[in-house]
Amino acid sequence: MRYRAFGATRFTSGTTPTSYRFTGQREEAALGLYFYNARWYDPALGHFLSPDTVVPNPGNALDYHRYAYVRFNPLKYTDPSGHCPICISVAVGTGVDVATDFFIAQATGTEFNLVESLKVNGAINLVTAGFGGKLAKLRHLGKVAGLVDNVAGHGDEVADAAKAVSKVEDVRHARRSTEITQSVLDRILPEKFDPRARFGQAFYVAQQGETAVAEVAVHGGKASHVIRFQLDLSKAKVLDLTDPAVAKAWGYVENVDAYAAHQQLAQKAMEQGYNVIKFQSYRGPGYNYALLHNPLNPFNFDEWLIPQMVSPVP
Repeated sequence: MRYRAFGATRFTSGTTPTSYRFTGQREEAALGLYFYNARWYDPALGHFLSPDTVVPNPGNALDYHRYAYVRFNPLKYTDPSGHCPICISVAVGTGVDVATDFFIAQATGTEFNLVESLKVNGAINLVTAGFGGKLAKLRHLGKVAGLVDNVAGHGDEVADAAKAVSKVEDVRHARRSTEITQSVLDRILPEKFDPRARFGQAFYVAQQGETAVAEVAVHGGKASHVIRFQLDLSKAKVLDLTDPAVAKAWGYVENVDAYAAHQQLAQKAMEQGYNVIKFQSYRGPGYNYALLHNPLNPFNFDEWLIPQMVSPVP
């Protein structure tokens, strides 16, 4: 069996010997509902049918939506108890921290207490939603191994630098209904791209979520969801029109109404093997990417554009 992001059955073949299906929960097939131990869940709605009796993390605003399933992010979380959308993160975080404790003990020649490590790290990860004490421990382990402490001390800068080197960044794409959002998550189909769009047939993503929502509004719709993707451009050929020198060389003029000229530019770019165009957004802050449907050098949507999170638009 295969499932959609929020648990609705996408594909089935033959018979299954058990009623335990999506995320290991029991399905009441006649009702189309799942029982999550504490309450019933409707995968078609993506919501529980009764409010949560607890607030798992009072510091997270999404946990005050008592009917929400896994903070609207089924790509990252599961909810085995019907109460705890962060249980998997807590379990993984605890496992990482316990393993780190073990390696620190081995490196320093001190005694490792498994039971104590599980108790302490489990409590910390429950409070911190799975983040735990990994940074401090990894810094300590790095010093023990003789690594450069500045690497851990400047984790944000290192992460940003790594993304810059690998040409990976987060981008957003908005859609106007749950069904269309799900279809995009299932698979991006280039044959459905609109040839009348700014740079012709392409999949358009924005640096900023508000810009992605504004793009939908400009075309007469109201966005229902924003998908955050991880975009990997390391193997793509990018025409960067946000660079003034490149824009001038290509005769690109920022004109919101110049669709014909921009489509001609895109056609010329594809003839030269480009499959991505980067340009300043016309609808909001930041820049956009047009991921071109170029038969000469296809953009690999399955490997270069990976969904990370789906957020509802208020």
